[in-house]
Amino acid sequence: MAYTIRFSAHAARVFRKLERPVQARLYEAIEPLRENPRPRESEKLKGSDCACRFRVGDYRILYEIIEGALVVYVIMARHRREVYRR
Repeated sequence: MAYTIRFSAHAARVFRKLERPVQARLYEAIEPLRENPRPRESEKLKGSDCACRFRVGDYRILYEIIEGALVVYVIMARHRREVYRR
């Protein structure tokens, strides 16, 4: 049962602007979510039933798990000081 990984339009735009080595490191962390969308390192976000966060060095990946469609929907991938700002 493999999940599909999708990026929100905003997350894709921000991801493309990151430096190549950072993109590669984040992508290496996102790719295993296809098989296990709830790894031990992820934490559920308060105030949401299906949103999680994942730490990769100084970067955070925020994502939602859509069980019915088997989708991991990446909401944001940014540096930790910027990820929670609106």
